[in-house]
Amino acid sequence: MTKPHAPFPIRPSHASLRLIATTDLHGHVLAYDYLWDQPSDQVGLARAAALVAGARAEATASILVDNGDFLNGTVMSDLVARGELEGPHPVIAAMNELGYDAVNLGNHEFNYGLEALITALEQADFPILSSNVYSTSLSGLWPQRNGGPLVQRSVILDRQLVTGEGLSFPIRIGLLGLLPPQITRWDRRHLLGRVGTTGILETARAEAAALKRRGADIVIALSHSGIEDRPYRPGDENASAAVAGLPDVDAVVAGHTHRRFPGPGFETVPGIEPETGTIHGTPVVEAGFWGSHVAVIDLELRHTQFGWIKVRGRGAARPIAERSSGHALHALVQSNPKVEAAVEDTHRHTLRRMRAPVGETAVPLHSYFTMLGMDAALKVVTDAQAWLVRSLLEGQPGGDLPLLSASAPGKSGGRGGPDFYTEVRAGPISHRSLSDLYLFPNTMTVLDVSGRMLLDWLEHCAGAFRQVAPGAQDVKLRNEGFPTFNFDIVDGLRYTIDLSQPARFGPAGELLHPEATRVVEVTYQGKPVEEDDRFALATNNYRATGGGGFPGIETAPVLVETLMTNREALAGYIAQAGVLKPRPDPVFRFAPLDGATVLFDSGPSARSYLGDLTLPAEDVGETDGGFARFRLTL
Repeated sequence: MTKPHAPFPIRPSHASLRLIATTDLHGHVLAYDYLWDQPSDQVGLARAAALVAGARAEATASILVDNGDFLNGTVMSDLVARGELEGPHPVIAAMNELGYDAVNLGNHEFNYGLEALITALEQADFPILSSNVYSTSLSGLWPQRNGGPLVQRSVILDRQLVTGEGLSFPIRIGLLGLLPPQITRWDRRHLLGRVGTTGILETARAEAAALKRRGADIVIALSHSGIEDRPYRPGDENASAAVAGLPDVDAVVAGHTHRRFPGPGFETVPGIEPETGTIHGTPVVEAGFWGSHVAVIDLELRHTQFGWIKVRGRGAARPIAERSSGHALHALVQSNPKVEAAVEDTHRHTLRRMRAPVGETAVPLHSYFTMLGMDAALKVVTDAQAWLVRSLLEGQPGGDLPLLSASAPGKSGGRGGPDFYTEVRAGPISHRSLSDLYLFPNTMTVLDVSGRMLLDWLEHCAGAFRQVAPGAQDVKLRNEGFPTFNFDIVDGLRYTIDLSQPARFGPAGELLHPEATRVVEVTYQGKPVEEDDRFALATNNYRATGGGGFPGIETAPVLVETLMTNREALAGYIAQAGVLKPRPDPVFRFAPLDGATVLFDSGPSARSYLGDLTLPAEDVGETDGGFARFRLTL
């Protein structure tokens, strides 16, 4: 945990300005986990609000911002976005209550289309930013509000700062907002013909310079983009470190990747100073996700005859909860009752809606071992996708192709922590369980893929694991830099992963070792898959439009593209099935490696399901982060 710091001491002609930031709230207003249907100590803007209040009280001058992906992500916010619950948007209501000064749009704001987004944003009492999104139609993109567009490219906030000798001077704070330009692919069904995007670094450079010309003393970039460890390339999804290197940018709020900065895992980023939270000398913060942290940037400014100039800055991320030495999680702050009251009715209606039953399962459905080949939870998802696709393809082009179904675990530990796993116990399945089984509001898409594309798809996924030499002992199995939501299981195939080989592709799809082949013995119904074979592959719009950087996938012909979500397909499948009895035979296995052992981390509750494993597994205790650790023999 980064140690909280106080604002800089105020010297003559100098003043301190504090920037307080949240990011990637994903609809988590309350300290409540809707997927487990129980209170939670580690999520929620209501709890983060206590840290906001504390950070404000410490400073003589501050502004509060959010860095995107705030609207959608919980059962409550998704029901509101789909029009199934009436009333104000709960996140906007909470932000109005807390008095946000500005908010940046993230990529997930567009998941339910522009109309739903505009309906929510029109309720906001604060400026909304998005600098690298523009209209491609003559009709424009955003409605008017207060004499300007609802969403602005940038904004200048006029505030007052007091120097060390007690003199007050105005300061003009410029804010710009950035998001991944890939939204036009990821939400193509909503944005095609209406929205275009420009590159993150190019936009930041131009907009920051424009803000300075308009009289901004300092410029802060709200960059819904991660902190990368390589030079910027046009079109990059994660470019916040490059933005920090711009001469006209004085501070950067990063996001999108659900990480914490300052924090571990950024040692390879050029120009980083982890102790001060700076990159290229510019203070940078990233505040985790779901309200887990509140980020704070302190700037020391000096007043001159030409206005204010930045002297120095530093950043920190403050947590709302922490784990004890016994790995138990406990809250560090209490929820804000005014924020709770602002969403009380919506929360109550959400609980009633999500607790309604939709079906039943005869076996537990969990994701504790998804990364080891398959489990019942993911099997239900892939079966549901295949069930729907069969009816959609009947009598249509591609209807005679062999059908495969691909999905990845939405909840599989990682940055989400040891409690971030799917677990639906045997018995009734509620609407809540649907979100537990399929976390994201993706829509169903079916692709026509070649055998070559499919083999590269599997090679990309195999990058989720570290290389293991034959006979090696206790190598960590997981590649922590590979997001588990990009680890697709392709149901309908059987294959072997040889971990003695290096990964062919990196986490973003970059080619690392062109000659490497980890995935071998790939078969469909017992026959080897050849490069010129063709398959119908059920997946989601995120993957089909390039999400995850899967090589060549954007060139695959689309057989079916629907507005039906994968979660809706899951609901229909469960309703008609009556009682689920999935039989998850492992889709892949690891090649034997002369008795090599690997360490696999999962949630502590995984211990109840060790009988599901086909590999020999030894329980070796818990990690410092509270994960259960198992030794597997290959």
